[in-house]
Amino acid sequence: MSTRVSRVLPLGLRQAVVASMPPPVWARVSAVLHGETGWQRAMRRSLDQLRVRSARRRFRSVDVVPARVLGRVVLARVVTSATAEESLNGNLDACVRALESAGVGYMLVAARAGQRRIVGVPRSSRYETFTALSRELAQRPVYVAGLRHRRLVRVSLAGDVLRRSGLATLDAVRVFEVLAAAYGHVLAGPEFSCEIQFWHEVAPEETSAGRPTAEGDTEDDREGMQESELALPERPAGVSDDTAWTLVAPTSNPYAVEIPPACQVPAVRTVAGRPYRTLEPFTRSNPFDIDFPVDVVYTWVDGSDPLWRARQLTALARVSPGGLNELATNASRFVSRDELRYSLRSLDMYTGWVRTVWLVTDDQTPEWLNTDHPRLRMVSHRQIFDDEECLPTFNSHAIESRLHHVEGLSGRYLYLNDDVFFGRCVPPERFFFANGVAKFFLSKAHVALGEASVDEPPVMSAGKNNRALLERTFGKTMAQKLKHVPHSQIRDVLFEMEEVFAEDFRKTSRTRFRHPDNISITSALHHYYAFLTGRSVPGELRYFYADIAAPETPGRLRTMLRERSFDVFCLNDHDDSGSDPVTQARMIREFLEAYYPLPSSFER
Repeated sequence: MSTRVSRVLPLGLRQAVVASMPPPVWARVSAVLHGETGWQRAMRRSLDQLRVRSARRRFRSVDVVPARVLGRVVLARVVTSATAEESLNGNLDACVRALESAGVGYMLVAARAGQRRIVGVPRSSRYETFTALSRELAQRPVYVAGLRHRRLVRVSLAGDVLRRSGLATLDAVRVFEVLAAAYGHVLAGPEFSCEIQFWHEVAPEETSAGRPTAEGDTEDDREGMQESELALPERPAGVSDDTAWTLVAPTSNPYAVEIPPACQVPAVRTVAGRPYRTLEPFTRSNPFDIDFPVDVVYTWVDGSDPLWRARQLTALARVSPGGLNELATNASRFVSRDELRYSLRSLDMYTGWVRTVWLVTDDQTPEWLNTDHPRLRMVSHRQIFDDEECLPTFNSHAIESRLHHVEGLSGRYLYLNDDVFFGRCVPPERFFFANGVAKFFLSKAHVALGEASVDEPPVMSAGKNNRALLERTFGKTMAQKLKHVPHSQIRDVLFEMEEVFAEDFRKTSRTRFRHPDNISITSALHHYYAFLTGRSVPGELRYFYADIAAPETPGRLRTMLRERSFDVFCLNDHDDSGSDPVTQARMIREFLEAYYPLPSSFER
């Protein structure tokens, strides 16, 4: 049974099958179903080697390995470092160099942070464009995928593109190089491609009727460009120099889909230090482009540190028996499995728009961390707590109540725990609007009814206390929890909340362990307060949550590694009782090392 077949089965039946098997048995069965056993992987590697052997002979000067993207085996160039922005800009640069070498006029249409670069060329220059790509990129394993009516078609090596049929009907092509680590894990592929759009050239008098639209060609235009066995139609005649043409985009873009002759003013736009030719309309600032700095704040603890552990035991001895829920001091909450290393790798790879990373700790520093990194700032608890009597603290709610006091922190920032990871390239607009309004991400789970109690998990007590504050202040009842994702924070909102809920902030900051009286500020209360005061709104984020002790987690991690289709994911460890910590640690390490195999710039 394959993964595709298993998805056809009803969810209840799948859950019943999983529940009927002991975890080790299900882990083995799941591995077979997903084709992830050792012999299955070895067979796939052998087949892949056979399929790409002839193609590899063409790139003897480049270190390449077989990889699978878009459902097919391709060649990936082996790299020792890679980020999303580098890949996006690298594909853009490769396309522009090819166009410039062939003398093809182009314009940079879009180059937004964390998003695909778009270049426009006249449709009359398609022949020259394909010729340039074929000639200039033939010595590298660069791929070209056609785009017709928003669907990718006909993927081929750039050097072979002229051999393909149907090129005359394409609206655009996406050019990309697949990058991989030395042992084949894909780091970048078509998601970072540069899109070359073929813009229609239309006489001004035709722009109001009968012209091509941003959805594709007109019917009349298509009739003359039916697919054939020929690689390309006759080379189209060039546009007369004495004719004024309106440019019309084949697909939509954030700036302009129709550019009349009077607006075709040449301009230059710089991306990553390199100037590119464009037209003046594409240099204007879009109202939805974020131009304010966004920082990231992490909190981190190494629970294996003997000095930290001694401070914790001393503080715990002063707590009255029965005053805390056992989960407030559960060892799993303080275990470090090097998640921070991989979370920083994910941030370095997929969020090139982040300005500064602030790491808040109890004077602890990971031994692998490059503390001299220009975008990293270490922050001690002593720097943000104004009362030494609050320290040392082992309460994440207390620490989070003081994060907005980090000196130099940007007005908009993301707060992350170290068990949260970016799964693919995400733009800053996923977390904020350009007008400063923040986005938060609601969970389907609900805050339980009733009063806070020491007999329930501290996170539930905090949610109930949040709800009571909101009911008292706004007359609104909070029902839903928030997803465990990067939390979009507005610093001014937190300072305002600290005044409005002064006593609750004070009590939370002064409890050394999670207490039933605490509020959860950054991960929940901030979002609802900002929403009810008009400064945040619910957003959408493709998100995955995994309890690492759950028996189905290994199979789900394998699927996620193969598909890489989530914006953000969390590997949460809320209680490791009854689970083998060595097995858990090995599973997490192997998965994260496969997903993020290359060291980040934050590592020594």
